[in-house]
Amino acid sequence: MVGAGVPESRRFALDVSMLFIASIASMLVGFVIVVVMGRYLGPDDLGLYRMTSTVYGIIMLGASMGLPAAVTKYTAEQGADRGAMSRSVSAGILLSLAVGICLTLLMAVFPELVSSPFNMPGLAGLLRLLSPIYPFALVGGVLLGLFNGIRKMKYYALSVMIQSGTMVVVTLGLIVAGAGVAGAVIGIASSWVASSLYLLLMSRQFFSFTLECFVPAAKNLMRFGFQMLTAGAINDINNELDTLLIGFFLTSTDVGLYAVAIMVSRFFGLIPLSVQKITYAATSSHWQENNHAALHTMIDKSMKYCSMILILGGLCVAFFAHPIVCGLFGDEFQAAILPMQILLTGMVIRGGVETSVGGSIAAIGRPDLVMGVSAVMLVVNGSLNLILIPQYGILGAALATFVSLVGGSALYVRLLVKYLSFKVDYGWYGRIYGLAFMGVILYVAGARIADATLLGVFILLGFAIAIYGLLLSNEDKNILKDLIYSFVSGR
Repeated sequence: MVGAGVPESRRFALDVSMLFIASIASMLVGFVIVVVMGRYLGPDDLGLYRMTSTVYGIIMLGASMGLPAAVTKYTAEQGADRGAMSRSVSAGILLSLAVGICLTLLMAVFPELVSSPFNMPGLAGLLRLLSPIYPFALVGGVLLGLFNGIRKMKYYALSVMIQSGTMVVVTLGLIVAGAGVAGAVIGIASSWVASSLYLLLMSRQFFSFTLECFVPAAKNLMRFGFQMLTAGAINDINNELDTLLIGFFLTSTDVGLYAVAIMVSRFFGLIPLSVQKITYAATSSHWQENNHAALHTMIDKSMKYCSMILILGGLCVAFFAHPIVCGLFGDEFQAAILPMQILLTGMVIRGGVETSVGGSIAAIGRPDLVMGVSAVMLVVNGSLNLILIPQYGILGAALATFVSLVGGSALYVRLLVKYLSFKVDYGWYGRIYGLAFMGVILYVAGARIADATLLGVFILLGFAIAIYGLLLSNEDKNILKDLIYSFVSGR
């Protein structure tokens, strides 16, 4: 366990490495499930599964009331006061449990309330099958917020691993047994049950359940949580809007094709999301301590390192998109390649400059600003999707999402500059994106006259060498070596 004497840079690296490994496991589980369903059940059933999980995610977002983020903020600030922390966590658990039970009853009896807008027979039955999950998932979310706030990321990461392991075993077992999409839905439910039970068991050493000061604690959580909920709800709806509108305008087969494009592109959210969980809590702490120098350094390094890794990885997947998609899913998913490349570009840009530090504005007590950015993105994304999907199908959805991702990233960076007095190294970003653009041009032009695979490998090697030689300072090189050592050794 990391103690108080461990340097912050080492602790930061260790926290990120644990979350990244857990996130990789979670993404791989989801990837395996999508591949198996795409291969053996086809794009139609895959689309039905994707729509079920999308609707479930939106319901969960509203039901959470922003409590996990609120618990993270308050426990990060109250870490030395076990009594105050216990009151916050206890209030969060009770609120989540009450909402979860109500949702379970509602979705078990009336799943058609949310399934009726979609022309997908079987969706209501799958939502009913998923109904018991809500109390477990909501309470589990609050406990994850606790571990994030007190920076006990080992427990956070282990819970994600348990959830992922349970999901893959149950899902694949039931699919092999012939349960089809229902087996995958049962896998989602069982994974949250296992994870939540583990979190309840491990969290007992960090807080004591109490009803003391329940009302004021609940009010504080809900006040901040509602602001986070609004911002998070808009952001998550924006993330799922393309899938929802494809399901509305097109068919479950189109949803299945788009699910593959999303799955591959969203893999690039793993690293920045892992970093964000740490920068959110660390920003709250640095801001309270008025340590702006440390805060600015953390933001600068987080954005730059994530950008380097994501751009290099994004070029790799973009160059070899055809063998990746067709090799894993089959030629019938070839239509997902171009939408995937478009989404990938947007995810890489957003992941580096926004997602990695996406909680920092909220952590200084201004979630309303994040909500504003998310609202603008939602309006842009929704308008473009409504225009482009009927004419261009899933390609139009990808283009609409790309525009909203890049535009939202620019707005968020502006907030960092204005409210955190952060200075953006625009020259550095101009150089790295310029190098990436040159690499793409060389690949597109050269692939017509040379072996595309060999050319792609040489361009990637050249890009990596250019980054190391031109864009990294000696301090950066030492920090990256420390990060890599932490990822590999877990020390």
